[in-house]
Formats: sequence, C-alpha cells, structure tokens
Amino acid sequence: MSKAVPAQSPPIVTIVDPHDHVLLDPGTAQALNGSVSPGAGTVTFRWTINQGTGEVDIGTTQTLSWIPGNNLPFHCGGNSAVLKFYATNAKGIGSTSINVTAFYPVC
Repeated sequence: MSKAVPAQSPPIVTIVDPHDHVLLDPGTAQALNGSVSPGAGTVTFRWTINQGTGEVDIGTTQTLSWIPGNNLPFHCGGNSAVLKFYATNAKGIGSTSINVTAFYPVC
C-alpha cells in the first residue's frame, strides 16, 4: 500500500527502467521510464546524463527512448555515467539517479 504524498512535498520520483549499474548496448534504443508519486499534480520532467563534466539534457518526458551511444561515445571497455531523472511541480523538484555503462569492447 502506497502512502499519500504530503501536500507540501515536491514529487517523489523513481527510475523504473533501466536498473542501476546496468550494461547497455551503445547502439540499441533503451527505454527510460520514470515513476512519480501519486498526487504530485501537474509535473514537468527532465532526464540528464553526466560523465563527470556536467549534466547534459537528453529528454523532457516521463518515458523516453534513448540511444546510449549518442551521449556515451566509444571508450575501451565501456563508458560509464550517471543517469538522472527530475520531476518538478508547484511544490519543488524531486530527483533520483542511477549509474549506467555503455558496453564497448576491450582494446
């Protein structure tokens, strides 16, 4: 049973897909799915990827089809980054993040 979100709270968000520490094929579209707490009201969304040089926007919908290789270029053995999902309503911003790796061959 889920608990109601307090009226003064920003959205409570979860990344449903992909899972934390997943290895992704850089050339295959990956579904990004975010979940937002019930009762969050009108919400806007933002997905970002960060390889340690700052966040780069990759989408503004709750679900998104993303090709990892577009943002995680070739690197021997793989290229890792932090995938972050934001949801904003009149009460504030909620966010969560996971680690992902685009799998590339060992050189």
